[in-house]
Amino acid sequence: MPVNSRPPTILDIAEAAGVSKTTVSRVLNGSARVAPETRTRVRDAIARLGFQVNLAARSLRTSRTGLVGLLVPVISIFGLIVESLDGQLAEHGLGVLLTSSRRRDAPRDLDSLEMLVGRGVDALVLAPSDDRSPELARYLRSLRTPMVLLDREVRGVACDAVLVDHAPALLAAVRHLVDDGRQMIGLITRNDRTRPGRELVAGFAAACAAAGLAPSSTHVAEFVDLDQQAAQTGVDTLLDRGVDAIIATGTLALTAGILERLAQHGVGVPSEVSLVTWGHAGPENLETGLPTIAYPVEEVARLTARLVLSRIEGSTATPRVEVTRTVFLPGDVPLHAAVG
Repeated sequence: MPVNSRPPTILDIAEAAGVSKTTVSRVLNGSARVAPETRTRVRDAIARLGFQVNLAARSLRTSRTGLVGLLVPVISIFGLIVESLDGQLAEHGLGVLLTSSRRRDAPRDLDSLEMLVGRGVDALVLAPSDDRSPELARYLRSLRTPMVLLDREVRGVACDAVLVDHAPALLAAVRHLVDDGRQMIGLITRNDRTRPGRELVAGFAAACAAAGLAPSSTHVAEFVDLDQQAAQTGVDTLLDRGVDAIIATGTLALTAGILERLAQHGVGVPSEVSLVTWGHAGPENLETGLPTIAYPVEEVARLTARLVLSRIEGSTATPRVEVTRTVFLPGDVPLHAAVG
């Protein structure tokens, strides 16, 4: 484009690509309602003419920034959810502004939330580090920005939520271990600061009772964060209590730490202690051959995207709560054979 010429407009792009102005707008907004060949032609014209979207002007015109603010833990499962959610929102012309919730410094979540709100995001997706914090609840109640809670329950905050039911998968895992002859089962999990920690402990107790195990035969090791230290301390604690099986509800790093610590104790897996790991529904979980409780990453992302888009499009319906669930993979079986 010559230095002194006017910037190209949407009409110029439409003429160069041989399409309508509406079609160009759809491509710029990431709409899925454009044929791939047409989309390529429009993008080629944009590149050739040097067209640039003025996001500031668009925000002033529409009162929207086209951004969804995310506050989530930076761990593998949530990273996968963010990746999938980002792709689904992009199909509707939306981007994400990501910040991390901090298990070891939960009060800083408020700083992150204020930053996201200050950026004018159109909606919030939140998995805070402490969903029982009165300060967090008070701040969220003051917001007018639409929000979706991601497997969290904040008292007094009426908003959309996507929750994960862990009880059926835990019951299937415990029954699998009992059928394999295990009678002293331990759980390594997060503490009760967030809904998953509370639900996993309650679901584990219920599963053990349903499988006929006495409370004295079940043991729980709770931690603020499921890191290498939690793996070492958790294994030491549970071995001291005589467990012959461990259910680990953390990331791959926790699983690796548990296996390493068991090896340091000279304990064979699964010959002496059985291990149920935590992962997500995907073929990589089957490569270990270990039984796995699989998190429904894609379903959580899909439900979250649907709720976010509904609110951004102006829905004023009563807050919705969508529920999905983890599944138990016994190990060395195809994904479609998963139970729970």
